[in-house]
Amino acid sequence: MIWDETRKCTLCENPTRAVCEDCGAVVCHEHTRLCNNCGKHLCTECVTTKGVINKTPLCRNCHG
Repeated sequence: MIWDETRKCTLCENPTRAVCEDCGAVVCHEHTRLCNNCGKHLCTECVTTKGVINKTPLCRNCHG
């Protein structure tokens, strides 16, 4: 028997949408972020933000 661990979000029970390119977690629409500079798919755990009001999502490489 084969179990499909990729059909549910790693952080909740919703259906998946993308794979985080930093940690490899499969995440749903609510937990997916795109780096504003390079377009990398990230989960809400791996994304960093720049700015206090605008909070631009960035990956670790682009934020550095």
